Amino acid sequence: ELKPALQYFLGQSYYYTDDYPFAITYLDKAIAGGINVKDGFKNRGIAHFKQQSYQLAIDNFTASLKLDDQQADIYTNRAEAFLFMEDGESALNDLNQAIRLDETNPDNYYNRAILMEEIDRFGDAVKDYAKVIELNPNDANAYFNRGSCFAKADNFGPAIEDLQKAVQIDPSDGNYYRVLGNT
Repeated sequence: ELKPALQYFLGQSYYYTDDYPFAITYLDKAIAGGINVKDGFKNRGIAHFKQQSYQLAIDNFTASLKLDDQQADIYTNRAEAFLFMEDGESALNDLNQAIRLDETNPDNYYNRAILMEEIDRFGDAVKDYAKVIELNPNDANAYFNRGSCFAKADNFGPAIEDLQKAVQIDPSDGNYYRVLGNT
C-alpha cells in the first residue's frame, strides 16, 4: 500500500491529465490518510463535477469549505454545481459569498448576472455585467448580455450601444450581428 502523500501525488497527476476516475480513487486514499485534505476535497469535487456527478461535487466542495470557509474559488465551483442541480437559490448564495471574498473575479459577477437574467431581475443583471466590463473591458459576451438585458427592459439606446461594442470587440460572432439587427 502506498503512503498517503504518494496517493495524493498520484491523484493530482491523474487529475491534471483529466483521468478523473483514477484521480478520485487516489484522492480518496489521500484524504483517508489525512494528506492535503482541503485540496483533496476540492480536486475530488472538481473531478466529480467533470464527470457530471454534481451532488458528489457539492458534497466535496462543502467538505473543503468546512475546513476553510475563505476559499472564493470553492464557492464559485459549488455554485456551478448547484446550477446544474437547478438549485438557483443555493447557487446565488455561493456566488454572493464568492464575491464577498474576492471582488476582483469577473466570473463570479458574470455567473450571478446570468442567474439574475434567468429570474427576470434584469436591473441586477445589468449591474453585474457592468462590473464584469469594469474588470475586463474586452469581454464581448458581457457587453452582448448586458445589451440583451437592456433590450428585454425596452431600453434600446443602451442595448444598441452594448451590442455594437460586442461586435467591435469580436466581429467573428454572427450571433451578435443577428441580435443587433433585431434590436
